[in-house]
Amino acid sequence: MEIEATNPAALTAWRRYNDPIFLAFHQFSLVILFLLLLIEDPAVEMLDVEPHYYIPMIIEGLLLIFFTFRLFTLRTATGPDHFKTPKNLIFCACIALTILDMVVYIVLRNVEDINVRPGDQNLDRRGVFRFLRVLRPAFIICSEEKQTIRRAVKNIWNTIPDILSILFLLIGSILLFGLMAFKLFKGRSFPGSPQYYFNSYWDSTFDLYVLMTTANSPDVFMPAYNDSDAWMIFFIIFIILGTLLLFPSSNNT
Repeated sequence: MEIEATNPAALTAWRRYNDPIFLAFHQFSLVILFLLLLIEDPAVEMLDVEPHYYIPMIIEGLLLIFFTFRLFTLRTATGPDHFKTPKNLIFCACIALTILDMVVYIVLRNVEDINVRPGDQNLDRRGVFRFLRVLRPAFIICSEEKQTIRRAVKNIWNTIPDILSILFLLIGSILLFGLMAFKLFKGRSFPGSPQYYFNSYWDSTFDLYVLMTTANSPDVFMPAYNDSDAWMIFFIIFIILGTLLLFPSSNNT
């Protein structure tokens, strides 16, 4: 990282940016940012702060102010030209998108005249979600001190072209078998099956995705298996094709 050595303000900003207390507080802020998930909606009932949902948002807002101040300090130390690196620009974009997400969330939670979802006039305000919280890992990846994480992400990004064809084939097989499962099992009353059991196309694809990853896989096929042993032919073909052939290929490529 280059700094403007002839600029006293830049040197002061660089010392402040690398101050051990400043760095420690930055690491602490990243931890707090992710721990907010424990009290944000939807959270576990025991730790849920509803109806005071604004408490974690105030904390997150303070953290974003600190991140912005730290980026401004870095910009002062390095100058505008050296500051415009991909990681810094992504960091700034994530802060801006998070603020926008917070504003939209507050408006949807508080303005009763706004229809949150078309055709759902009576939607509970808690049915509003902040989808851009998925950007939070970028705050860690784009931090100045996380070079190792950025190298790992870069390596993963470089391997994507090699596994893209297998990945598309894997996704295509899930979508195809999801359609077959939807046509085979929709409307059938299986003993012990939940109401959403292959009840829609997207439920079918998600259930088969769970089956492919072998996470809670018995729960996916057991209701159909309890109804008839013959249904296992469908699941065995899917497991052999997906879990044993395509899934290992995508991991080994």
